[in-house]
Amino acid sequence: MSATHEEQLYLPHEATIVTGPTTWPITAAQVALFSGIADSDLADHLIASACSYFSQKTSHQICTATFLQTWDEFPCDLRLDWGPVQSVSWIKYYATDGTLTTLSTAAYWSSPNNRPPRLTAADGYSWPETQYRRPEAVQAQYVAGYANYATLDPGILRALYGLISYWGKIQEPVVWAGGVPQDMPHSLNAMLGIFSLKGLR
Repeated sequence: MSATHEEQLYLPHEATIVTGPTTWPITAAQVALFSGIADSDLADHLIASACSYFSQKTSHQICTATFLQTWDEFPCDLRLDWGPVQSVSWIKYYATDGTLTTLSTAAYWSSPNNRPPRLTAADGYSWPETQYRRPEAVQAQYVAGYANYATLDPGILRALYGLISYWGKIQEPVVWAGGVPQDMPHSLNAMLGIFSLKGLR
């Protein structure tokens, strides 16, 4: 399964991947040292799955990718599904006459480090009117993720290694412990919660 497709499985419906990630923050050799998984194909699959799962649970994008997000009309703020945001490529909208128009970069401010990241109309500007009842009339394309994995918080790497190790040992989706289904160790869920951007929209 390709990295792009694997990431796509976990996307919320508001945003889609335009260009998927091409590198991962962990190598198969590092996985072999940490968890003893010698099969490089399995290690690569687990790395991609761990990154995708982390992103799905937290909306915190690890591997650099380009996203397209849409709204039916301009809300007060354009809140982006994925952070951290490296750059905003453009904002486009369908004007009242149906013309697809690119918004001037002077018309909005970006808050890439906000939780979640957002785009706001700049001082002296207001969001334009869009074509009546047109779905996905507002579009934003942006790049999210870490350009340099050396800047990754150690907690993120620890969570990824934990997921990889757990899935390498436990192949079933649900583990029964004393008759009670166990989905994911509490310690892993706690680490994911630290970086979550969800629930803040």
